[in-house]
Amino acid sequence: MSHWTLSWDRGHLAVRPMGGMMAPAEIELDDGRRVSPFLVAPWANEHGGEPLPPMLAGLRGDWTCIPFGLTEARTDLLPEWMAGLDATLRSPDPAQHGAASHGFWQLDRVGPRVLSISFEPPAPVPIRRIERTINVKDGSPDITVTVRVFARAACDLPWGLHPTFQLPQATGSFEIDFEAPVKVSTYPGRFELGVSKAAPGQVADTLKAVPLETGGTVSFAALPLPFDTEELVVVNGHGGKVRLTNRAERYVTRMEWDETVFPSLVLWISNRGRTYHPWNGRFLGLGVEPVCAPFELGYAHAMNPTSPFKARGIATAQHFDPETPLETTYRFRFAGL
Repeated sequence: MSHWTLSWDRGHLAVRPMGGMMAPAEIELDDGRRVSPFLVAPWANEHGGEPLPPMLAGLRGDWTCIPFGLTEARTDLLPEWMAGLDATLRSPDPAQHGAASHGFWQLDRVGPRVLSISFEPPAPVPIRRIERTINVKDGSPDITVTVRVFARAACDLPWGLHPTFQLPQATGSFEIDFEAPVKVSTYPGRFELGVSKAAPGQVADTLKAVPLETGGTVSFAALPLPFDTEELVVVNGHGGKVRLTNRAERYVTRMEWDETVFPSLVLWISNRGRTYHPWNGRFLGLGVEPVCAPFELGYAHAMNPTSPFKARGIATAQHFDPETPLETTYRFRFAGL
């Protein structure tokens, strides 16, 4: 089956078995307009050409990443991020963002307003089972997702969620706002070599004034940016809430999650910066990713006892106990402007 579907009186959504990715989703707002907030990669339905990893081939929407990030440690970062790092540490799961991002999920239940799927990573991966349950309610456009993680063995892993939203074409017509005062950490190196423009290793007080490597600042709070780039920043102090305003299509997405589970929010700004296959300078999207992880740096950096995030009291890995499954819920709320 190419996808599973869930429909209700305010919309319908699809879930791709490969990676358990949720998208597309069409939502009916209170004024009757229909919008599709989540991104589906422009190459997802293209055929032929160079084979792609499963996660990339069907890249779309929202999914769960455990472990979150790269499988091998980057060693070209700022000195403070290299101090204390054991670069020989390898992730217990050899797939980028974990096997669950690349493997086939199983359909456990589908009903009028609920869809549940599960994935069982192969041994010796210390996670034995991941469940995702999507709930909707008649009369409401909102989507609620509950994730349950069952450990095979006690372990500490970086992990996170990976909602990805499509951006409108008009520069600055998509806004990112937080209710609470935040700290914005730029990538501790060059996220995309020769492309990224944020000054490495900076901490800003607002998303509206992110330091540039060439001097000055730029707002990452209004997208798309007026230049092609790839950027990755982490926001802390968010209170588990973010508001995404699409001025071009006149609607708002409010995303809510448990800050005690996911203390950091990765913002992946993909602003036509990747020109190689399959991106080809055409990908325009925003990852809004609640995580317990250091950027997308992966397992070795998450385990670094002296990383700058840990020095600031920011958790970079979650402890999973085989005796106590971990459960967390997050929500997408939609409203017109």
